[in-house]
Amino acid sequence: QYYEILMHNPSQVDRFYGGESQLCYNINTVAAGPEGIKEALIALSFESIDIHTVSGQSAPNESVLVVVDGTFAFNGANGAWGKRRITQTFFLVKNGASYAVTNDVLTTVDSGEPLVLAAAAAAADVPAAASAAAAV
Repeated sequence: QYYEILMHNPSQVDRFYGGESQLCYNINTVAAGPEGIKEALIALSFESIDIHTVSGQSAPNESVLVVVDGTFAFNGANGAWGKRRITQTFFLVKNGASYAVTNDVLTTVDSGEPLVLAAAAAAADVPAAASAAAAV
């Protein structure tokens, strides 16, 4: 669901983040809070997203760690970048009946770009962690 919204309706991607969420892109923290993160992701101008693998683990306090590997085609603020292999790590924390991404680390892993990891917030137990990972 996250990547469908990121690709087709990026103005709504902020709904996955909480007030203290942070986004790191290629090692640097580039945005904080839902609005700042939404603006930073929109600025990347994603053209296509192809997810290869999604892995998740439950973490303390009903949280979930999710790691995504894939290929993004996008234009960045520095001009057209074309397709890039990415790793995105999310750390998800329980937020009522759902989860919120607290940490999102996005890294391109090819063409000399620094490694990108994404951390987000989610699940209370192993089944919930698997559900949260599948939802990403």
